[in-house]
Amino acid sequence: LLKEVVLFGLVLIVLASGLTLFGMGLRWQVEKLHQQISVLNAKKATFNKLLAEIKSLEKKREVLEQKIAAIRELKTNSQLSVRILDELASRTPSERVWLKSLQHSSGRLVISGVALDNATIAQYMNQLTASPYFADADLASSSLSVVAGNNLKSFSLTLRIIQPSASED
Repeated sequence: LLKEVVLFGLVLIVLASGLTLFGMGLRWQVEKLHQQISVLNAKKATFNKLLAEIKSLEKKREVLEQKIAAIRELKTNSQLSVRILDELASRTPSERVWLKSLQHSSGRLVISGVALDNATIAQYMNQLTASPYFADADLASSSLSVVAGNNLKSFSLTLRIIQPSASED
């Protein structure tokens, strides 16, 4: 019986020692993992700063791209306006048609003026639609108007403005 108790005590001591060593090993691994987590969190913080900087740069790039697109559009539209006025001036017969006003908005040009007669208005509309910059001439109104004692035709017409391709330009 004494042998069995001593053997049981030795087994308990060996078992307790083994469990203690095993627990110490686990604690050491846990501490090592905590250290790795701390190192990784520090790296993550530096990467978060880089990610925030990248997002900031991407937003700035988007803003710059929008500005560049707006500048290109303004450049195209300003050139288009000059071309439209040039086409209008070259296609308006100065002895038969006199313009009063022009209104340009959202791809449309509204022209009001005075002409000698309805045939002149029709011919003028045909000349304008022959231009690569105008399409769909629509006569909104035509009425008799007395100017300096002469019976003339007041008119208002609407044209759709088109951007010709570079080969036509």
